[in-house]
Amino acid sequence: KCEKKTAYSGTIYNVAGSSSANQTGINEFNVKHPMMPFSYFTDGSLLITVENKTMHVEFVMRDGDVLDHYTIEKSAAFCQ
Repeated sequence: KCEKKTAYSGTIYNVAGSSSANQTGINEFNVKHPMMPFSYFTDGSLLITVENKTMHVEFVMRDGDVLDHYTIEKSAAFCQ
């Protein structure tokens, strides 16, 4: 966290729920919500890897394919 208030330095939320009975892939209802830019009807696991000041997040399918991912790096330069 930055010592002073800095834009885009708040909490990151990741919602991963894999209990859908429909396993057809992308959400056919095309649900749009500002907090959920992606919605899939499929199962998988959320894999979070933290190494030093880097966090890498992946949504991994049963077959090992990665459906989505992002990386966050903690850096003092961000707070300047």
